[in-house]
Formats: sequence, C-alpha cells, structure tokens
Amino acid sequence: MGRNDLSSDPRFTSEQLRWDNRHELYAAIETFTLLHTKEELRHIFGGKVPFSPIYNAQEIFEDPHFAARNMLPVVEHPGSATPTAVPGVPVKLSVTPGSVRHRAPRIGEHTREILQQFGIADAQVDTLASQGAIALG
Repeated sequence: MGRNDLSSDPRFTSEQLRWDNRHELYAAIETFTLLHTKEELRHIFGGKVPFSPIYNAQEIFEDPHFAARNMLPVVEHPGSATPTAVPGVPVKLSVTPGSVRHRAPRIGEHTREILQQFGIADAQVDTLASQGAIALG
C-alpha cells in the first residue's frame, strides 16, 4: 500500500490496538483500495496478503474459478421454461466430493410419498392435509 508508517504507528502495533483503532485502520485501507480495481488489487496483494474481492452477481457468473469449481450448477425449476443456477457445494472432498443433482423440492412435494413409506394410508394423508397439519405439493 506504500504505507510503511502503519507498521510503526503506535495505534496498530498489537492485535488489540489494531482492533481498538480499527476504524482508522479501515479508513487507511479503504483510501488505498478505492484507488484500484479488483483486478489491480489481486495483482498487488496476490500471494502476499489474504485477499478476496467482494463480487456482485454478474462478476460471480463471469469468474472462471466459480465455473471450474461448479459453483453455479443449473437445475430445472417448476413453472419456468428456463433452468435456474443454484449455489454449488463449496467443499470438494476427494472421496465424497458432493454435487447438486437436482433442485430443492417444493413445499409438500414429496410429503405423500414419504408418509406412505412409513405406512400411512392415502386417506389419512388426505385428512392430515385437510386439517392443515401437512402440506401436499
């Protein structure tokens, strides 16, 4: 940042002092970062300072890292002819990487099917639904 004075400033010489004076420290950092684009900051800080830009929605969809990690899988959406991007699984484990295989169910979409697996008859399911105890999709 070109602010070597900050490392010797008595307001910032310990973690507690940096916290106590965080508003001044944040102002100094913001003064610097506002002068640069996210890409410029990535080049300045990259590999030296933990840094991550805050993206807007368009930037998320354009970032090749999000695409490479399958963080915006597309699923069908009931009532829409256009598939919808949903958040992907952020943690990618070697043996069990996880993935989005389908959309989330609508409220009550599988209620009847699940209750039937527990031996609850259709008539009882209908009664529960008519009493407002459960939702059916």
